[in-house]
Amino acid sequence: MSDSALGSPEGDQDEAEALTLEEVRVAIEHLGPADMLRLAKAAAHFEYRNGRLARDLRQEAFVRVLDGRRKCPRNVNLALSLSNVMRSIASERDREAEHADIDEMIAADSLEAGSMSGIGPDLLEQVRGKLDGEQLLSEALRLFEDNERAKTMFEGIIEDMEGQELRELLGVSQVEFDTLRRLVRRRLDKHFRDRKS
Repeated sequence: MSDSALGSPEGDQDEAEALTLEEVRVAIEHLGPADMLRLAKAAAHFEYRNGRLARDLRQEAFVRVLDGRRKCPRNVNLALSLSNVMRSIASERDREAEHADIDEMIAADSLEAGSMSGIGPDLLEQVRGKLDGEQLLSEALRLFEDNERAKTMFEGIIEDMEGQELRELLGVSQVEFDTLRRLVRRRLDKHFRDRKS
């Protein structure tokens, strides 16, 4: 099956742009050894982020595309699509943990400060910094909503993935990888340069 006939996860797509559940089942049956290796590497990479075993993370990604909770666009490789589902699952846990971290910071600070509000100035600065970082990351991710591969590359860069590992995950040649990296850099440069002015 060709890369263009396989899909990736995006929930709000038209049915014509997404594979049907039957097409997803057939595409999964035709995943080759290289695709399965990419999925195993992606699962291992995202495993540390959410506390699930890599095989459980991979299985959950398959379940979500097979039951229709995640749509697979026709124009993205299925292995990349499933990797993005795993990344999304890992991110769900990250968001839960981030909210818990802020709650724990507030609780710890209120015990130390003994103030009436329970929130000291140091804690407010930490929370503001964390929220500003989350806002910047969300803003940067929106720059790549139209290009799933560029979005995956950006997230891989943010997560300090090695270049070769990221290239294998994306399933692209070195030339395509370099082109994609330049696209990511140009969009970020333009957006944040325009934002400053």
